[in-house]
Amino acid sequence: MDYESEQRRRLDEKSNLQKSYWYLSTKACIKWPYVFLTILIPLALIAPATVHLFDFKYSIDSTQIAPRNSQSIECLNKLKANFPLGLMDPLYVIVDGRSQGDYPVKSTPFFEATSYLSSQLASKTACGSEGVMSIAFLHNTRISWENAEKLLDTDGFYPVYFNNSVNQPLNAALITLTTPFEPFGDEVKDFTTPFE
Repeated sequence: MDYESEQRRRLDEKSNLQKSYWYLSTKACIKWPYVFLTILIPLALIAPATVHLFDFKYSIDSTQIAPRNSQSIECLNKLKANFPLGLMDPLYVIVDGRSQGDYPVKSTPFFEATSYLSSQLASKTACGSEGVMSIAFLHNTRISWENAEKLLDTDGFYPVYFNNSVNQPLNAALITLTTPFEPFGDEVKDFTTPFE
C-alpha cells in the first residue's frame, strides 16, 4: 500500500465517521449555546429524586434491607413478640484474669470481680438481672467460688455453662448479655452509654 492510498483510506474513514449519528449528536451537544442544556437537562431530570435524600435516616438495623412482607421479617416479628431479641445475638464481655497467675478463673478474687461486674451490668443496662449471666452471676444470684466448686461436681446446667464460658487455659471468662432489643439494631446506640 502506498502513501496516497493510505491517505485516501483515512479520509474516507473520517468522512464516514463524520456522517454517523453519534458524531453528529455529540458535535451538536458540545456547541457553545447547547453545552449548558447538556448539563442542565440531566440535572433537572434528577432533581425530583434528590428530594428524598433529605428524608434519609441512617440506620444500623439489619432488617431494613429485607422486604417488609418477607417470611424472614414475619418470623422475626414472631420472635420479637415471644422472646428477647438479644437471645439470638447476645453481647459478650470478656473478663481477663491473666495477670492473676495460673488458672485464675478457679479463684475467689476472679469470681468476686466477675460477680461485681455482672451485677453492675445488670443494674446499669437495659439487660436487667435476667439478661446478664456469668460463671459468678446466674439469674440475679451471686455465686462464690466455693459454691461453684460444688456445682461443678453435679450433673446439671452449671458445669456445661461453666465449660462454655471459660477458655482452655482457665484465665478468662465471658459475661453474656441478652438485650431486650436486637443488639445490632438502632436501639443499641442508647445502650452503650458508659458507667462507672
